[in-house]
Amino acid sequence: MKYIFNQYPILTVIITLVISGSCTHTPTPIEKTVVLSSKTSKPPSEDSKFTGIYKSYHTDGYLYSEIKFENGLKHGLAKRYYPDGKLHSEIYYENGKKVNLSKWFYTSGEVYRVTPYKNGKIDGIQKKFFRDGTLQAEIPYENGNRKIGLKEYDKYGDLLKSYPKIVFTATDNTQINRIYLLRCSLSNKSSKVNFYLV
Repeated sequence: MKYIFNQYPILTVIITLVISGSCTHTPTPIEKTVVLSSKTSKPPSEDSKFTGIYKSYHTDGYLYSEIKFENGLKHGLAKRYYPDGKLHSEIYYENGKKVNLSKWFYTSGEVYRVTPYKNGKIDGIQKKFFRDGTLQAEIPYENGNRKIGLKEYDKYGDLLKSYPKIVFTATDNTQINRIYLLRCSLSNKSSKVNFYLV
């Protein structure tokens, strides 16, 4: 009888090992935390085959971003934060390419911009909003290229129907330095504009 009681703890251990060995265990994602300092810290590369969450921190200590990776590629939701911890942006990735709707936010938490992505390129109607949530603009894109059909709205939500004209001013300096200068500006003298030569 004494022999059975001495063997009971061993039998308990053997049964526990058999039961725990037969259970399936799903590994939890590896979390890699990296401190972002100037230009020295970089997210994992495709060669690293890293799977998990990459967190980067600003040198001031606040969480700067969280990015999900699968086999070294961004895959899933990526978030970026303002210094006060509020959400700056949400971008979805699939196998390293932007997909679905991505959102950017004002510091107040209101949506600033919503951009549709398909296979890594802007595709669809990008929307921009005023701070109060009123629609400011609808910008059509196809396969990463801006398309005709821009719609802009005033702060009351009314569609803008008139725009400033582009003004060209020519300066002929060919006799002095062989340069013919063509300047572009807007008729309303706005300086917040970019001109592109195509």
